[in-house]
Amino acid sequence: MKSKAAVLIGLLIVLLILLFVFMRPGIVAEQVEIVEKYYPQGEAGTAIGIETNEVIDVTKNDQGSSCAMKFSNDKILEIDCDRYLDFRNHETVYIEYDGKQITDIRRKK
Repeated sequence: MKSKAAVLIGLLIVLLILLFVFMRPGIVAEQVEIVEKYYPQGEAGTAIGIETNEVIDVTKNDQGSSCAMKFSNDKILEIDCDRYLDFRNHETVYIEYDGKQITDIRRKK
């Protein structure tokens, strides 16, 4: 009887570990369309949309304010301005993000 209880407890522990590993928030990957691109507006920690002229708050860093993109999943994520200049509005891309920051963006999966 004790061995069955020990096996059951062991399986329960393994299940909890697997749930913790796979259910925790972290990097999310999605295929989305770029809806809007935002570029810094002065040193105020804001960025302005190139099509809509919408002003949003962005994080300030050593080089100034961050850039951002709005996607078809209704998320606005901050990006490195220099690294992602060649992506255009209404382009379908694959993104990976953690919180509000893009970790990777590409055209092909």
